[in-house]
Amino acid sequence: QDFFEIMRNIYRRDYRKIEEVYKTREISTELGLAIGAASESTVLMNEALKSRGGVMNMCTALQELENASREKGRIEGKIEGKIEGKIEGKIEGKIEGIVKICKDFGVPQVTAVEKLQKECDLTLQDARKYVEMYYL
Repeated sequence: QDFFEIMRNIYRRDYRKIEEVYKTREISTELGLAIGAASESTVLMNEALKSRGGVMNMCTALQELENASREKGRIEGKIEGKIEGKIEGKIEGKIEGIVKICKDFGVPQVTAVEKLQKECDLTLQDARKYVEMYYL
């Protein structure tokens, strides 16, 4: 009974509900290991292993799980941001290169705008902005 109730709430990310029900209750190490394995949570499994053969406090384990989830989210966010930044930088470099080549070969600004729209899938307004910025 406890196993399925806790698992349902973990997958719903309803940690408050688990805290309400299990705040003062302790669960067996075996139940903690089963929940950790089923939810693929090394945090919960480690917490259960710390209290081998005894009982564990589910709220403490869930707080650690929540903290680990937050940290994982922060790390994933940083990685995603770096990737997006690199992609944006490459696109910006491509745009700058196209505009400067157009300028160096005497291509009119209007044609450079059209080229940017076609090659970089830019709106007319954005293409004009880049040509004004780099066609110095």
